[in-house]
Amino acid sequence: MINTDVRRSASGKTSPTKNLAHHELRAFQQFDIPSSAGFLYGWGLNPDESENMQPQVTQLITLKNAWMASHILDAEFPTPLSQQGLAIYKAAQAERNATQIHNAPSHAQSDLLSFYPVDCHPLTIRYALVSASQWADQESEAMVEFLTQIMLDNNSPARLYVGFYQGKPAACGMIFSHPDCPDVTLISDVCAIPQANQEALTEAMTAWLIEQVSEQADQLWIC
Repeated sequence: MINTDVRRSASGKTSPTKNLAHHELRAFQQFDIPSSAGFLYGWGLNPDESENMQPQVTQLITLKNAWMASHILDAEFPTPLSQQGLAIYKAAQAERNATQIHNAPSHAQSDLLSFYPVDCHPLTIRYALVSASQWADQESEAMVEFLTQIMLDNNSPARLYVGFYQGKPAACGMIFSHPDCPDVTLISDVCAIPQANQEALTEAMTAWLIEQVSEQADQLWIC
């Protein structure tokens, strides 16, 4: 049974949730994991729009990356492995392009997944494991260490979600908004574990995230 009150120690000491993360990470590594991140599926998008992003979009992406980094940079004693994970994350984000979503996809099978908001640390671990599965070996472990530092509350600008496939965490993604950019909402960090239906799982996760915000967002972008 998972103790939802336990948090990973920034000092690097072993904790029950860290043991759980490493145990499940080994299970993910049975797949042929690519050596770098790389999933961005777009529907109703113009690839050239990334070159003409509005300032609010660029600002929102900067705020999202700063929020992610704050979990390490603001920690009193961040572990070297979590710092390595942050560096890997920053490098991956630098290679992403943002594109505006005009129309929700109609072909994605969102019923492939059961969706859960990340509202406790065990689900943060599942989110971290799915996201980290885009990297291999030591980089994957560093990403788990980094992502399990994420702390969410009611005032967090990010909403994280995990999609379960056949009872196991298989996809994840984030919705990010900020008062400084009231007209723009960002869907980010969408991915699925490397397996035969990875593309379908990623599409399902993205489609569901779009559905959650498409009616409220003046502008919806994915990065």
